[in-house]
Amino acid sequence: MQYQTISFTHKNSTLEVRGALAFANDEERIAFIKSIKILEAVKEIILISTCNRCEIFCISEDFAQSKNYILNLLSAKSKIEKKELENIADVFEKDDSIYHLFNVASSLDSLVVGETQIAGQIKDAHKISIENNFSSKEIAKALEAAFKCAANVRNASNISSNPVSIASVAVNLAKKKVDDISEKSALIIGSGEMSVLSIKYLKKLGVNLCIINRTYEKAKAIADELEISCEPYEKLDRLINVSDMIFTSTGSPIPIITDKNVKQRPFHRYWFDMAVPKDINISKDENISVFYIDDLKDIVDENKILRDEEAKIAYSLVLKGSDAFIENFTKSHVEPLIKEFYLHAQKCAKEETQRVIEAGYIPFEYKDSIEKMANQTLKRYLHTIATNIRKTKKSSSLDTVIETLEHIIKKD
Repeated sequence: MQYQTISFTHKNSTLEVRGALAFANDEERIAFIKSIKILEAVKEIILISTCNRCEIFCISEDFAQSKNYILNLLSAKSKIEKKELENIADVFEKDDSIYHLFNVASSLDSLVVGETQIAGQIKDAHKISIENNFSSKEIAKALEAAFKCAANVRNASNISSNPVSIASVAVNLAKKKVDDISEKSALIIGSGEMSVLSIKYLKKLGVNLCIINRTYEKAKAIADELEISCEPYEKLDRLINVSDMIFTSTGSPIPIITDKNVKQRPFHRYWFDMAVPKDINISKDENISVFYIDDLKDIVDENKILRDEEAKIAYSLVLKGSDAFIENFTKSHVEPLIKEFYLHAQKCAKEETQRVIEAGYIPFEYKDSIEKMANQTLKRYLHTIATNIRKTKKSSSLDTVIETLEHIIKKD
């Protein structure tokens, strides 16, 4: 029983693939995890679905079986051939899965390194699994250690000293592209964290802001709190054609802005689509510049948030933290077996002592001494073996050790 991760991210998948793999809501996630949990080999599982990643982190007793089963389910959901998904996916197992988890939790695997949203997204994913009995103590232990490591990375490096996010990168791109941005108007579509962050960044620039959302009450609450205007969703078509900028991040499974919504205008418009799947799908228009989430990579690359020295600190902490967890994981799974191994040896010593006494080879009055000597002999013999077992750190070797011990002490 070991950790396994099947990962689709901005590093290995196009926006279209990630969009097809995205989960629109918690109900959809829960239904999908339930379909995975049917497989007996998968003991615990969480599903992390964000704008830049779809990852299944699980405890599996058969890596090949669980990988094959999960990819089949993802293929059916996304309508992407399983072979294509298999070629794209990064699959991490055992120690590598833990190291990857620690990197993700520490925001070192994010499109925007140091962004502050991923920890909350992982916690939300875990909460869903806990509430639905999809996850238990083994994943909880790994996440607790990963979050502790992430805190150490934040405290020891500067990667989060200036909190960043996809929204902040999008707004910075807008600043570069849009002349006199403080005199422009922007429409915010959606009521999630990305939309709220976009509003906060744009307000600092003096942009005239309006928010809309399918659920008017959610948009109105945000508008009142941040002191911007709000309009009902029914006015979407009119608003996209009068606003200088659009920042959209909804959970819609299909585009909400298509050619039928768009009217020609004499001024240039800048649209920033931060949603996965895409919110915007229009034909090319000379007066509309559309930037999708993957277009933000260039900005990230130009403005390296994690400098070389910070990278050394952060990655060394992740390596140290993941190694410590793996060592503890090894100990927690090996120690009960070592104990049972000793108990089995003591039982054998006791039975053999009883046998030789009953056979008349040794007088009964020597029973305790003989049994004690047999126990001490076995303990001395087993001590070196147990010490070497405890030194096992690599999961591949650990599996062999555990399997061997279980076979040796297996009861008929």
